[in-house]
Amino acid sequence: ILEALTKREREVALEAAKGLSNKEIARVLSISERTVKAHLTSVFETLNVKDRLHLALVLQGKASENSFFSVSNIQKKGVNKMPLNS
Repeated sequence: ILEALTKREREVALEAAKGLSNKEIARVLSISERTVKAHLTSVFETLNVKDRLHLALVLQGKASENSFFSVSNIQKKGVNKMPLNS
């Protein structure tokens, strides 16, 4: 998965997956927050992930790149209409 990223994108992705904020990642890697945001945008697009949690799950092998389910997607499929006691 990480082979599709540049070296710097990999570094940013791994730090984000650890739970670091943009500011913390910027400090660790000695880059600006704006650069961190740019790298994360590229990482999300390249790996087809929607957010940091999805990124962390993909990098840990606990989710595939296309396995993201948003609340709106679940609601569209009617899952929220299922009775809780069944």
